[in-house]
Amino acid sequence: MIGLRTKRHAVERVAAPASADGLVAGGVQAPGEARRFVADELGASVGPSVVETVKLLVSEVVTNCVVHAGADEGGRIEINVTSARGIVRVDVSTAGLGFPHMPSGAADALDEDGRGLQIVEMLSARWGTSAESNAVWFEVAEAES
Repeated sequence: MIGLRTKRHAVERVAAPASADGLVAGGVQAPGEARRFVADELGASVGPSVVETVKLLVSEVVTNCVVHAGADEGGRIEINVTSARGIVRVDVSTAGLGFPHMPSGAADALDEDGRGLQIVEMLSARWGTSAESNAVWFEVAEAES
């Protein structure tokens, strides 16, 4: 009888994506609550600079929910944070109409507002909106070590 030798192949284990859903009340406190939520969920699983970037971007997007989508104290803002394979993705949504188109043009140098999505554009690896719902998502890449 002839014996067969089999070569064992190492199996790379990939960590399951870490994901958390949160719900914050609308209104002026919402951006701060959103920053605390993402910081608590990301904890020490990503570097501090990534946490700070995600906190800034979620604050900008949640502020837009309050100012432009009417998410006042009676409203709710949904936040999902997912971290996997070197990418942190955040989805933010609230009740209201979707985004029919992307805003055009840059804020004027003297404008006091209008820079939120420009900041998201500059600091995220990718971002977008949903035409079907009032949602904005962004991704921040973790730094290579």
